[in-house]
Amino acid sequence: MAVKDLFQPDNLFSEVMTKIFDILLLNMLWLICSLPVVTFGASTTALYYVMMKLVRDEENGIVKSFFKSFRDNFRQSLPVTALFLGFAAVLFIDFHVLKGAGTRSASVMYGGCFVLLIFGAGVFGYTFPLLAKFENTVRSTLGNGAKIAVTHLPQTVAMILVNTAPFAWFLLSPDSFSVVFWLWVFAGEGVSAFVIAKIVVRVFDEFISKEDGN
Repeated sequence: MAVKDLFQPDNLFSEVMTKIFDILLLNMLWLICSLPVVTFGASTTALYYVMMKLVRDEENGIVKSFFKSFRDNFRQSLPVTALFLGFAAVLFIDFHVLKGAGTRSASVMYGGCFVLLIFGAGVFGYTFPLLAKFENTVRSTLGNGAKIAVTHLPQTVAMILVNTAPFAWFLLSPDSFSVVFWLWVFAGEGVSAFVIAKIVVRVFDEFISKEDGN
């Protein structure tokens, strides 16, 4: 293969490098737009909106599509952001308090909080892609996220593992994680979102095909 052929639009190498660049660009857009915190939900919804198109090879202007989704879902994402941050804050406080309690009842409650954390991670993991894909009320979106999390356990477990892997790595080995910290900052969320988009696209296709059939 000649060197010039590597840069042809239909070349596999060119397609892979373009997709990698798109993922890195989306990672940076998400990171910058999430900095105000209250915009976390809108930026995450926009991230999945474009990622699902990227998975299907339907993307048409990464930056334009991202900010279109950001604007369209900003208001609807605010209550979801508040619920997500509140959920995370309560569990963080509970884990911090229970960890130092050292009693049997505290251990049981610690286990309960861990189960709640896993369930919440599954529900919210589907919620933002649902916001990006379907028009619905916040209550229905959360309810659908819970139903999908329970009825599609293998996909839910895979998604939770992808989302929590960096945090688990940091807790288990902070020193080794510090080596790749900046790589994770500039690429980690984008790569995770791309993998999760591949999962949820297949799940959503099931519902779309059922609706078409009915």
